[in-house]
Amino acid sequence: MAKRDKRVEAMRRNPRQVRFATLQRVLEDHGFVGRRPGGSHWTYQHPGYPPHVTIVERRPFVLIAYVLEALKAIEAVSEGEEE
Repeated sequence: MAKRDKRVEAMRRNPRQVRFATLQRVLEDHGFVGRRPGGSHWTYQHPGYPPHVTIVERRPFVLIAYVLEALKAIEAVSEGEEE
């Protein structure tokens, strides 16, 4: 199992304790491109996934809603790559 898969699996097991840097790395590993339009919000887009994913940079952990949204987007992109 690759490191990126291990990170995703760890996020699925415990979505309440995901650090922003970890979530950022996982999204970028799956081809998402992030930009910071302003403040603490980051927007990630992927060419194969039309809606964007918004993550709020929060310490020490990202809110669970943002983690679940990111996992949903990663799953959709991964399914698209398999086809």
